[in-house]
Amino acid sequence: MVTNDFSFRYTNRDDLLAGGWSFVATNPDGTARNTEITNSALGAVVSYDVAPGVLEIPCDIGDLYETGPYVNNTRNSLFRNLPANWLSVQLRLTFAPAPTENYQQVHFGLYQDDDNYFGVGSTYNSASGPMMDIALETAGWARAPDGFPSPGTNFCFQLNRVNGAIAGSGSTNGVDWTPLGSFITPLANPRLMIWTGSYQAPYTPVHPTARCPSSGSSFLPTCQECSTTS
Repeated sequence: MVTNDFSFRYTNRDDLLAGGWSFVATNPDGTARNTEITNSALGAVVSYDVAPGVLEIPCDIGDLYETGPYVNNTRNSLFRNLPANWLSVQLRLTFAPAPTENYQQVHFGLYQDDDNYFGVGSTYNSASGPMMDIALETAGWARAPDGFPSPGTNFCFQLNRVNGAIAGSGSTNGVDWTPLGSFITPLANPRLMIWTGSYQAPYTPVHPTARCPSSGSSFLPTCQECSTTS
């Protein structure tokens, strides 16, 4: 059994890409979709220089959930290849500050393309507050059981292969895990994914040019550590 740890100690974009991560998603028709925003006039950009071991991905507009005119448009999404014999993957992250606007969300999972993926994460809306949840989308149709309340700013998400199915769970301390559900996933050669989303048209999008943990108008999943076991 081999465990690979990724501590996100990337000093810049080139360092991140050299570490095996990519911003390039896949459209349902198989073509590439570059999710990276590098011009702050067009949207929020990833921050690499907050502190060693910290990568901040802002919640700009965008979503992957099902199909329609305002989905499959996530920004600054990250992907990396997985070993074929992987057994478990885990991500530890911090929200700073806690989300307060509808549909601010972060997800961690397995990704084939924009219409075929499986993931766990945290999603906020004003009716239910922050919720840890799980979703499987195949051919643009999503199955998402009810989630669990998840107040706080520190989270761990984990996916495990169990008897042919993928089980997802979440935790606020990395010790006590809440099972979120499991699915038999028909995904072909999935990659690991980390993506964020927020308001989108026809809602009013927010494109801050500066993202910092002390700003109440921003929401930053701070990626601290990712690990794969195979």
